[in-house]
Amino acid sequence: MKTHEEIIRVAAVQMDFNLAANLGINYLEEPANLKEGEKGITSLRLSEQKLMNHLKRFRQNISENYSRMLNRKLEHILRLCAEKKVDLLVFPEYSIPASCLEILKSYSKKGISIIGGSHSVLNANQGFYGKVDLRIGTKDEGKSICPIFFADGRTEHIEKLTRSKFESKIKLGDKWELKWLEKNGFKFMFPVFLCIDFIHDTDTYRSRFMNDTDFRSSDFIVVFSYSPVVKDFENKAWSIITRYYKPVIYTNAMMGGGSKIFCHFDKKDPFVDNSGSFQIPEGEEAVLIVDLNVRGQFTRKPTSYENYFTSKQVGLIPLLYDNILGYEDFMHIYMQSNLDQKRTLIINREDEIFNWFGKSETLKTKLMEVINNTETLDEEDIDYCMESLVFPKNLHSLNEWRFENLAESLSFLKDIGEKCNPKRTN
Repeated sequence: MKTHEEIIRVAAVQMDFNLAANLGINYLEEPANLKEGEKGITSLRLSEQKLMNHLKRFRQNISENYSRMLNRKLEHILRLCAEKKVDLLVFPEYSIPASCLEILKSYSKKGISIIGGSHSVLNANQGFYGKVDLRIGTKDEGKSICPIFFADGRTEHIEKLTRSKFESKIKLGDKWELKWLEKNGFKFMFPVFLCIDFIHDTDTYRSRFMNDTDFRSSDFIVVFSYSPVVKDFENKAWSIITRYYKPVIYTNAMMGGGSKIFCHFDKKDPFVDNSGSFQIPEGEEAVLIVDLNVRGQFTRKPTSYENYFTSKQVGLIPLLYDNILGYEDFMHIYMQSNLDQKRTLIINREDEIFNWFGKSETLKTKLMEVINNTETLDEEDIDYCMESLVFPKNLHSLNEWRFENLAESLSFLKDIGEKCNPKRTN
């Protein structure tokens, strides 16, 4: 029998990343994001084999440097989630390349089950798969897959079953099944959907893969995407809630935003609404953490949906980069302060705080809640609103990384151009 103790702590990560996708272009070897129809250095062809080898190595360096940078970023996010005792962590579609799977596997051994985004399968990745016990063979090249690392040691994966209009070159998968994880003696059942698979709705699809029986036997639904538009995902998530009464965990890339956990909460504040948690804005990186109570989330009545056992939003944590002078000293003082001192500190330094974090709508919303209600919020609420994850100074934002790589690429291409067209001498 299910009880009110069936609570699982879930986290959705919205972040910026280079696509771990090979859709005719290997985006990991590009110095910057390409828009639809644009061609980058991976499309460049040179007449001399020696120069092509030089170009190939340059592209590999970009990919390897990116993997090192991303691994460092993931380390901070994973450590945060381990400290928060997250049970299930979800990354966006195409966010984690095969070269970064090992760090996910290592943190799954610390008690976190991790849905590792997705990536394009390349035969060159076989060495990475072997290190994390992921059973992907050469026959799978061209598929888009999602590795899943469970806290109990299992390593599994699912495959993308449907092409979007941008994925004409991917090989369609055929591997799909409900997943499960166990906590405190309870087995939580859930499906995992790769982007458009969630909103694809045909009789053939339902007969081969997800159907009504699967939805009804699930405790919650996991969906992740790389999409500039999220309305279709929101509509489908709400239809799942109203038809099957199941919570939906949805995370998207930073460029589209809209990451959200669709469920019911017992506390109404700026960070939850009738359909679920705060929706992380487009253009922002953050980790959203919720204690999801899967029992009785939605109980049908003749005219309404009433929530018996509610969930709790325990973390809405912006990801920031440490180019903020004075922030570290401020937070050190803040963490050593009691409740009254924290209130005074925030009020006295309000302008300075907004100057630091004015570009983060997520943090700005939280700070406004503190400043407008300083005398009535308890210490837990104030700490919740002030919380953020600030990366160290030597870990740059991805846009800074892209700018540096673009500069290096322009210099490299100039050098290549001079070698292809040497100046004539008399």
